[in-house]
Amino acid sequence: MALLPSTRELRTRGASTLVPLQGGIATVATGTIASMLADRPLTIRGLSVRLAVCGTAGTTTVQVHRNGVAVTGATVSIANTATDPTLATLAAAMTPVDCSPGDAISLVISAAGTDATGLTAYANIIEKE
Repeated sequence: MALLPSTRELRTRGASTLVPLQGGIATVATGTIASMLADRPLTIRGLSVRLAVCGTAGTTTVQVHRNGVAVTGATVSIANTATDPTLATLAAAMTPVDCSPGDAISLVISAAGTDATGLTAYANIIEKE
């Protein structure tokens, strides 16, 4: 699991500051792959997941969690039958989710396809306007 710095350390100039939360794992297995602690109001706006090899059976699923609970609508699943490599993005279809200072935000693999490899996940999080 990669633990990222607080959002205070990630501040940049501009109206909408992008707060990156990304994680990766070579051999896909269930568990948390990245997390951060919000130190100001934030909005989760999307999720992208890439698999180098989609596996031989099952589906790989990545979720955004807030305070240990899966965020409704913030889930991307890739079936083993998808073409290698595959990029799945959830942005336009996702209802933005607001987070408060002190919220723990995580990327969690909740299901791992058999022999799936090369997973990278990225949550699109911005300062709440």
